[in-house]
Amino acid sequence: MAIAAHDTLIEASRVSIQFTTAAGVVEAVRDVSFQVRRGEKFVLLGPSGCGKSTLLKAVAGFVRPTAGTLLFEGREAREPGADRILIFQEFDQLLPWKTVLGNVQFALRVAARLPADALSQRARAYIRLVGLEGFERAYPHTLSGSMKQRVALARSLALDPEVLLMDEPFGSLDALTRLHMQNELGRIWREHRKTILFVTHSIQEAILIGHRIMVMTPRPGRVREILDNTAADAGPDSPEFVQMQGRLRGLLGLGDRGHEE
Repeated sequence: MAIAAHDTLIEASRVSIQFTTAAGVVEAVRDVSFQVRRGEKFVLLGPSGCGKSTLLKAVAGFVRPTAGTLLFEGREAREPGADRILIFQEFDQLLPWKTVLGNVQFALRVAARLPADALSQRARAYIRLVGLEGFERAYPHTLSGSMKQRVALARSLALDPEVLLMDEPFGSLDALTRLHMQNELGRIWREHRKTILFVTHSIQEAILIGHRIMVMTPRPGRVREILDNTAADAGPDSPEFVQMQGRLRGLLGLGDRGHEE
C-alpha cells in the first residue's frame, strides 16, 4: 500500500526521557526523532532496555518527555486517549470473570454509547475478525496464550483507535504460534489499515511486520537508522529477507554470528 509521506500521525522531535530512581537519574532515551505515517506499520527495534517501551508509553500519553516534543495528530501527547490503544506482552489483560464476548463488550460499553444490539454485533464482528468465532462464551482461563492475545486485539480494534501501540505482544508465545500471530496481524492490517507502532527486539519479527524499521542503540536509546523494509513480502527464504537481516544485525552490532531471542 502506498502511504503519503506528508500524512504524519505521530511525530517525535528530539525527544529525551529521564526517570529519577533511588539510585539516581536514569536516561531512557536521548534526542530521538521519527515520524509515523497514517496507515503504516512502524517498528521500533533494539536490545532490551534501550527505551522502546518507554517511547511507546510516551506516545500513549503515560510518560512525558523530559525534553523535545511528541505530537499525535499535531497535538502534544500529554495524556492517554481512546485514539491510542496499548497492547502489552502479558496475557493477563482480560477480565477473568468475563467471557470472550463479555471482555470485548465491556470495553465497548465503557468507551462508546451504543444500543445493546449494536454493541453485541460490533463485538462479535471483531471476534470473528481475529478468528475466535465459536469461543464467545469461553472464559480467559480456558484459552491459550495466543487466543488471549487475539481477544485483546479484538477488544482494541473494536474501539476503533487511530493507532495500535503494541509492546512485544507476541514475545511470550512459542515460535510457531508467534509466527502465526505475526501473519494474522498482517491479515488484519490488510483488512483495516490501522496505524501500528510495534516494539520488538526480534530482527525476524521486525522484518515480517514493519513497513519501516527504526533501529535503536543500547541505553540511552538513540536512533541508529530508520530503514524502509520491502523484504516482508519477499518471504523469509528470499535474498531480500536475508540481506535485510544482515543489515539489521550489523546495525545492532551482532555481526554474522549474532543471535536473537
